[in-house]
Amino acid sequence: MKRSLLLLSTLFWFTGLYAQFDVSIQANSGPFHYTGSSATATTVFWPSTGYNNAYVITPFGANNAFSYEIGAKVQYVANGFIVGLQSNFQSLRSSEAITQASPYNGMIIFFGIANPSNISATGTAYLRTEYIDVNPYIGYRISTKKLKIDLMPGVDIGYITDSHSYGQVTDVNGHYTFDNKMDFGTVHKDWRLKFEAVVWYKRFGINASQSVGLTNYTGDSPVNTQNAKSRLTLFGISYRIL
Repeated sequence: MKRSLLLLSTLFWFTGLYAQFDVSIQANSGPFHYTGSSATATTVFWPSTGYNNAYVITPFGANNAFSYEIGAKVQYVANGFIVGLQSNFQSLRSSEAITQASPYNGMIIFFGIANPSNISATGTAYLRTEYIDVNPYIGYRISTKKLKIDLMPGVDIGYITDSHSYGQVTDVNGHYTFDNKMDFGTVHKDWRLKFEAVVWYKRFGINASQSVGLTNYTGDSPVNTQNAKSRLTLFGISYRIL
C-alpha cells in the first residue's frame, strides 16, 4: 500500500513538472463561403411583390467575404499533450454577384432559373450568420528554445443566433437594397471539423485555422438533392492571460 502511494505521489509530482493550464483570448478574421450544389457564385435578384420586399433566389454564396470571431480558450498541457475548450462569437459572411434581376410580373422562378423577362443587373448579395461557437479539441505542443507550437485538431459546434441575407443591386429601373432575416428550418447549429495551429512567443500567439462544415443548410432528407455546407479559414492573434 505504501509503495503504491509513493508511486502515485511520484507520478503526480513528475506530471506536475510538465503540466500547466493556459487561459487565452483571441481575435481572428478571414474568408468564409459555402460549398455544394446550392452554393452559387452568381444569382438572380427577385423583387417579389415589389422592390421593398426583395431577395435573391440562391442565398448561399460560393464567393468569400470578410468574417471574424472573438473568443477565449482554456487548455491543459501535460508532457506536450493538449486538451482544451474554446468558445467564440462568430460573424461569418459569404457573397455572390447579382447578374440579373427579374421584375415582378406574376411569374414564378424555380431554383434560380431565369425567366424570359430577366434583365441585366449588377450588385452583391451577402449571407451573414452569427454563432456562439464551442470548440473542444485535443492536440500536441512542440517546444523550441524560443517558440511553442500548438497543433489542435477538434470539432466546431456553431449555434446559430441570427442570420440575414442582404445586399444591393442596380438595374435599368434604379438602385435597390434589401435585408431579409433567414430561417434554415430544422438547422440550428453548424457542425465542422477544425484544425488550428498557434505559434507562441512568450504570451503572444499567431493563429491559423481551417474549418470544414458537415451540416447541410438546406436540410437532410431522402428527397432533398440540394446541398450547402460551410468552409471557413481564419487568421489572427492570441494573448495568454495565464
